[in-house]
Amino acid sequence: MSTTLKRTAQPEKSGLSRQSNGHVTLIALETILPLSSDEKEELKESEEIIQTRLTAFFEVGEALIKIKEGKLYRSLFPTFEEYCRERWDFSRIHAHRLLHAAEIRSSLISTNTSPLPENECQVRPLEGLPPKTAEKAWLKALELADGKKLTGKIVGKAVQIISKGKANKADEREGWQINFQPLLKKATRCCKTGDRDKLIDLIHRMSLLLEIGGRQAIPSEAE
Repeated sequence: MSTTLKRTAQPEKSGLSRQSNGHVTLIALETILPLSSDEKEELKESEEIIQTRLTAFFEVGEALIKIKEGKLYRSLFPTFEEYCRERWDFSRIHAHRLLHAAEIRSSLISTNTSPLPENECQVRPLEGLPPKTAEKAWLKALELADGKKLTGKIVGKAVQIISKGKANKADEREGWQINFQPLLKKATRCCKTGDRDKLIDLIHRMSLLLEIGGRQAIPSEAE
């Protein structure tokens, strides 16, 4: 016979144990006090701070886009990547993650899509995707969520559905692999034409896709 300790927030009737199929569950009674007025106010203020920080992720990306496109860093730094690294301690990958997240959200705004991404977790699965593909994946994610809370996991599932739908049915590659090949072809053309800025952007997008592939190759603990 085995014994399991269980905590409950609900008062139970007399008796501190239950027995079922040879297992005894000990119930530790615990009373959860309601929030006071001060605690409710503190919770509200704390959640507002969290929400502001989540939204700021996109605002930082939008600001970086203006600096990058206008080359506003040029008086102090030779490249945008060096500016991000020296001025803000942003790695190359993180800086371009911010840029692409803001670009994806702006693209969705232009198509009057609602609701829009609210945090980094929701847009991370869209990293490295072409804008149109990211837009389709986001719409698919909204469809899959069906009015419920939209999580990064749902967006990731939508990306796989959209990406694999573009490939041959017999193609067993992952979504990131399917989207990597056209970017590689564009990068090759940029090497021939000498379009350095476009080439750098494509290289960063491919780096993001390779990072996604690396994360998917690591099995989760649940598996």
